[in-house]
Amino acid sequence: MTAWVITVFCALAAGARVGRVLVRGATPLRMALLVAVAFLTLASVVWVPPVGAALRALAPGTDLRWTLAVGATTLGVVSGTVGAVSSSSRVSRRWMRPIALAATTATVLVLAASVVSGSERPAAVVTAAAGLVIVAMTVRYVAWTPLGRGVAALTLGALVLVVAAVGVAATGADAGWPVGVAGAGAVLVATGTMWVPVELWVRARLTLRRVRGLRRDLVARFPEVSTIRPGGRTTTVLDAQDAVAQIVDALYIQAGAGLFPTGRVPLPDGTADRVAALVEWIDDPHGSAVLDTEWIAPPDGMSARRWVLTIASAYDDRHRRESTAVAVG
Repeated sequence: MTAWVITVFCALAAGARVGRVLVRGATPLRMALLVAVAFLTLASVVWVPPVGAALRALAPGTDLRWTLAVGATTLGVVSGTVGAVSSSSRVSRRWMRPIALAATTATVLVLAASVVSGSERPAAVVTAAAGLVIVAMTVRYVAWTPLGRGVAALTLGALVLVVAAVGVAATGADAGWPVGVAGAGAVLVATGTMWVPVELWVRARLTLRRVRGLRRDLVARFPEVSTIRPGGRTTTVLDAQDAVAQIVDALYIQAGAGLFPTGRVPLPDGTADRVAALVEWIDDPHGSAVLDTEWIAPPDGMSARRWVLTIASAYDDRHRRESTAVAVG
């Protein structure tokens, strides 16, 4: 069952990479990640019980599963190495094709030598070396951002594959523990390749849900801020970006876009007081104090998205309390 889960997960990652290449265009990094995940998917497929039984029946005298698994893993990690090298600003794009061709040719020769000698150790050594190159090239990009978290998962996956390759090189094909370790590494690599688009989609969905009430009321009040894309087609991420922009634009329009005197109401020291005053002003723009556009700008160190989410949460809380008070009364 575990082999099935790993295979399906890696296959989903490979499919996501195919979509990424088709939508965003082929680059050395995207193609390298696609090839890497595809080979890791192949490596996990051979451990699915029905596939393993078919391979044993096809070649009864040899352990064809190990040969295919080690070969596919080696090609996958080497492809990832090519992608890691392509991310370096010191490597010109015109050199990427020769580098990829040389790396693939050398890997195929090593795999051929492993098949002829009947030992997985040469391929395992290449896998370990290539995995260490990936770790060395990518660890600098690990950070607490969507891309940095994806790179962290990819780097950790490469390191786990290095451990599995060292296990194969040290113990040969008789030990079974490198298979489980390699499976965990494949899952981490697949996770890293899918992390950025998946996290951006999840964040966009959460943003749309949290700003729904504020966006609805402000767009109804100022329909001119509504964005209509050509053909009416959009994505969740773009829709979330539009929602934040529409709310900010509507607030600026309500404040007169800085064209009218406002009396320069001073900003409060605390963000909570500022948000509370903004929410009251949004609900009753004529009855409350006229606010300057500086009230709408995000505080220092806060992104527009986070600022809009803070206002939207306070706006929803205010309306929720009002609804509860009406219901109780």
